[in-house]
Amino acid sequence: MTVDMNLLMQTLKLMGQGMLGIFVVIFVIFLIVTALTRLTAGKKPKVEIDDQE
Repeated sequence: MTVDMNLLMQTLKLMGQGMLGIFVVIFVIFLIVTALTRLTAGKKPKVEIDDQE
């Protein structure tokens, strides 16, 4: 069985581009979710503890 190195390098390049694309999409989704969470989150009430009695 012979291995065509030129074809192997082309397939590895294509596989690398696909994996990079997946990570880019995951990162973009993360940024969108983070931005929406910060924009739509209501203000949290500040709880004050009074221990000076």
